Amino acid sequence: MKRLFVAVVLLATLFTGASAFCDQIAPIDPSSSDSVKAFALDWFGHIQGGQIDRAQMTAALSETLTDDSVEEMSRYLKAYGPAMRGEITQNRRIQDQTFYVVKLFLQRGDALSLLIGFNDDGKITGITFPSMGQE
Repeated sequence: MKRLFVAVVLLATLFTGASAFCDQIAPIDPSSSDSVKAFALDWFGHIQGGQIDRAQMTAALSETLTDDSVEEMSRYLKAYGPAMRGEITQNRRIQDQTFYVVKLFLQRGDALSLLIGFNDDGKITGITFPSMGQE
């Protein structure tokens, strides 16, 4: 049941907006691969700690993410341990959004994929984990 809840919350973020963090992360340049990789690593660490910065989200996402859903995602993702590096495996522009698939290499030796979208202002428009069946 918990896995289903996390799946629904993560999938909802893909279609409504995005997430970010409390101790200010540098603004995103959605046209820079290095900026996106650094952001993905920071985001993963912050969400594991239950920290989001709603200023980096689109308004639609911020409205959909409750504190309880962020806490649930945090508990779920903590089990994966820290991400050590990221690699962009795909990117695509669709209308006014740029989407990236970032492969996060975990300290424990495996990896997971993070799909993240940005608008032209660098606000997150969606985020999910397709490697966890969250497409």
